[in-house]
Amino acid sequence: MSEEPVSILYIAGLGRSGSTLIGTMLHNVPGFACLGEMQLVWLRGLIQNQPCACTQPFWDCPVWTSIFRRAFGGMKEADGHALNHVLQEELRTRHLLAIWRGSRSPLTSPALHPLAEGIARLYRAAREEIGARVIVDTSKSPVYGRFLMQIPELDVRVLHLIRDPRAVANSFRREKIHPITGEQVERIPLPHSAALWTAWTLASAAMRRRGGRVGDYLRVRYEDFVRMPQEVFRKIVEFAGQEVTGPPFIGPNLVELGHNHILTGNFIRYQRGAVEIKPDLRWASEMSAVHKTLVTALTWPLLPFYGYPLLPKPA
Repeated sequence: MSEEPVSILYIAGLGRSGSTLIGTMLHNVPGFACLGEMQLVWLRGLIQNQPCACTQPFWDCPVWTSIFRRAFGGMKEADGHALNHVLQEELRTRHLLAIWRGSRSPLTSPALHPLAEGIARLYRAAREEIGARVIVDTSKSPVYGRFLMQIPELDVRVLHLIRDPRAVANSFRREKIHPITGEQVERIPLPHSAALWTAWTLASAAMRRRGGRVGDYLRVRYEDFVRMPQEVFRKIVEFAGQEVTGPPFIGPNLVELGHNHILTGNFIRYQRGAVEIKPDLRWASEMSAVHKTLVTALTWPLLPFYGYPLLPKPA
């Protein structure tokens, strides 16, 4: 009898759209475990030894150590360089169409076999070590997400997060400093982030087409989440096949964030205690009219479809 597939809630869409906050909140719900952007675990974790949300370096984190011990026999036994090389070379954005058609998959491309096997072992070990029913992956990449769908040992449901591209573009250009390492996060120019928003939104939306299965895709706008957090969060939990039986809400718009071991993502993963969920509208005042017009022009075909005005209200 084959082992039950690992249930994955995969968060897709461009960054700066609330994925880390939602993942951290889900981590506090019984049955869920969010470990962050699993796509980067080989690079940011095994190779670069970046800090976990517990503030310990990756190689010193007791949770990640136990997961890798169960999956591979230990961190030293997992060839992070080789697996990251396969991921970087074989799962580029330009390969999306081939991955979608199935001409580049674990079943058809021998180069992808080690990565698919390593991913399956890692997710299974995380489920068993933490005792979770659902693993939350906030990698967001539609290429990586589609690849996960092709791994038989995984049962993937896609949560597509979307946010006004002008807010996303402004967030990507804002200066951010890592609270542990002190390093500055790379900033993305407005035209680049706008182009990425269009490409990733279309590719993430296309993930709902999956072999005729129904119920594997849910789209959530950031703006709706911050306006009705409890209602939208409950919808997400139920979409993942679970029930809200405990935290994280301690008020209408207030959540209690506990300890987690998220490796990458927004720095909110380091926060503990009460956090208020509220709209972030800084972009409306921080962006000039020229910059707003530029991003609008580069994304306008999709704005009305997703309910975003072509002419945003002034701050």
